[in-house]
Amino acid sequence: MNANRRHAIDLLLVLAALTGTRGAAGQQKSGDEALAQTLFDEAMRLLDQRNYSEACPKLQESHRLDPAGGTVLNLALCREKEGKLVLAWVAFKEAAGRAASEGRKDREATAREHLAAIEPRIPRVVIAVPTGAPRDLEVRLDGVLVGNAGWGVPAPVELGHHDVSARAPGRKAWSTSVEATEGGTLRVVVPELAPEASASSTPPSVAPASDNERPKRTTAWIVGGTGLAFAAVGAVMGLIAMNKWSQSNQHCSGDTCTDPEGPRLASQAQTFAWAADVGIALGLVGIGAGVFLYVTAAPSPSGPTTGGVRASFPLATLGGRF
Repeated sequence: MNANRRHAIDLLLVLAALTGTRGAAGQQKSGDEALAQTLFDEAMRLLDQRNYSEACPKLQESHRLDPAGGTVLNLALCREKEGKLVLAWVAFKEAAGRAASEGRKDREATAREHLAAIEPRIPRVVIAVPTGAPRDLEVRLDGVLVGNAGWGVPAPVELGHHDVSARAPGRKAWSTSVEATEGGTLRVVVPELAPEASASSTPPSVAPASDNERPKRTTAWIVGGTGLAFAAVGAVMGLIAMNKWSQSNQHCSGDTCTDPEGPRLASQAQTFAWAADVGIALGLVGIGAGVFLYVTAAPSPSGPTTGGVRASFPLATLGGRF
């Protein structure tokens, strides 16, 4: 698709959003819906002026207050124009999913076309850690912890400046900066961290086995308790999703709905159901990790050991996962 045709489609989407994406004119609006409409209208005015840095946050907030297929599609277009390719990719993914569930084949086709065009443009950073690195090594990308499962994996990042750092107890910290460009893949190699001078001059001390095991078991309880909390939140989200489905069924019979409230409630139910799945999954991981840490903290029959176990959970910055 040439640039002129894509620009024409973008303009049509904006016009369609202005006339129909926020509901009928006579529809009763709650406080959140009214504010969402105001933010949406202001964002459209700013988009017309090509003021993307102010328009995109207003569309983001409008969509948060009152999710709508037209709003998220315009948000994706805004992020793309702003040069935030990762955020645009995430928004286009959501827009395509919503359009498919709402039967809007025109919107779905446009969203998927933009996804295909954006994906090869997104830069990525690969963090390589040498074999034999300390177990308690912490690697961060722009301040966000990258667990060992994320080492060696191309991580999508926005265009521009990014910081990579590494540290470990008793070692000198290390950091570097890279510049991400469209379609590029940067490989950042974390070097072997040099020992700190104070660490080598301090005589080693051996703590009693009971003192060594106590912090490990405390960590186990914390990790397990956090997992239990995530599972509880997931269960609550599931109950909310069921309630939303029940409310939606009161407005719909099969695929036919008597008013826009039914599809809106169904969309909310899908969101809460997704949150329930994520919460329960994280909860099970946390509980399992807590049990593992507690078991491995038990004293060895052969005496105290100097090894340790550190649990590290990778964080994804892409909205495609979180």
